[in-house]
Amino acid sequence: MGTYSYPTSTLLPYPQKNTSWLVERLPNGFAVISLQVHNNFEFQRLILGYGSGIEVLKPTRLRRQIKKIVTDAANLYRTRLHS
Repeated sequence: MGTYSYPTSTLLPYPQKNTSWLVERLPNGFAVISLQVHNNFEFQRLILGYGSGIEVLKPTRLRRQIKKIVTDAANLYRTRLHS
């Protein structure tokens, strides 16, 4: 099971068709969502599509994978000669 943190405003427009979602709305405007998913290329791209509006909390392996992708992308902008 994965656990993800989203801004609540990001969640609201999307109907929760998947009944296995567990949603905990937080006072800071975010929601923690737990759901069963397959960790594959398409799911990682879905997460990355939220940009800074999502944080993978668990599983640790997926969190590390997303962190590496985001770090590698940020490094491209730090190391390019032409801005």
